Amino acid sequence: MEHVSIDLETLGKNPQAMITAIGAVKFDPHTGSLGDTFYRVIDLEASVGGGLMDVSTVLWWMKQDQAARNHLIDPEVERVPLPQALVELSEWLGMNDELPEDQQYPDVHLWQRGDKDTQWLTSAYEGLGLKVPFPYWAVSDQRTLCRWVPNRGAERNGVAHNALDDAIHQANCISCAFAALQLLPE
Repeated sequence: MEHVSIDLETLGKNPQAMITAIGAVKFDPHTGSLGDTFYRVIDLEASVGGGLMDVSTVLWWMKQDQAARNHLIDPEVERVPLPQALVELSEWLGMNDELPEDQQYPDVHLWQRGDKDTQWLTSAYEGLGLKVPFPYWAVSDQRTLCRWVPNRGAERNGVAHNALDDAIHQANCISCAFAALQLLPE
């Protein structure tokens, strides 16, 4: 099973929130090693996709550091339509021609911070008539794990609220928690 830390940036909090960026990293929680990464910034002006915005989230984004907001407003940032990003994410997770016929989903376990990211993804996939590339039972919450198992040593690198940097930080926090669990006496 492959572990994947995933993070989304959005312009809302409800399940149909407008997705602005998707970041993910494959990792081994037992060793802390990081693998392939995935990062797509969504073209919010594309005619297909969309989602709902809420004023409080837009105002929150306006108060964030410029580095965090760059994916929203920097004209140099490459953006793709949401359907393209979702298809590419599915393929990156292993939902492709190499998936055995008797297997419905790739053998991945997703980690998110809280419970929103996979809600947003599921809503977007279903709203566009695309197959969700992960089962609901293969998702865990980094926040809950790290609330009960300290993740000391997981330094924060990168830009907060950059989907890929946040996904990498989550993976590091999870790996630190796994290391702490391995040190516990039996």
